[in-house]
Amino acid sequence: MKFQEKNGTFIINGVKFSIHPAGHIMGSSQIRAEYKGEVWVFSGDYKDEDDGVAVPYEPVKCYTFITECTEKLSSEKLEDRIRRMLEQLEK
Repeated sequence: MKFQEKNGTFIINGVKFSIHPAGHIMGSSQIRAEYKGEVWVFSGDYKDEDDGVAVPYEPVKCYTFITECTEKLSSEKLEDRIRRMLEQLEK
C-alpha cells in the first residue's frame, strides 16, 4: 500500500481521498474518494442545517453518495432532504 499526503488530501493505491464536514455533530465527516475520474462520497449521519455547534455540512459533488440513517424519516422528509442537497450542489 502506498500512502501520499498532499494539500489536505491523501492518496492510497491511486485513490485520492479528502475529508469534508458532515454537520451532524462536532467532528462528523464525509469522505470523498476519487479514482479514474469517478467520485464517490461516503457519509454517516449528516445535517444540512447549521446548528451553530458543528462545522456546517459541506456539499460535495459526486457521482455516487453513500449514507446511512438512524432516524426514522418518512419518505416525504427524506425526499425533501435529498432535494435540498441537490439544490446546494447546483449553487
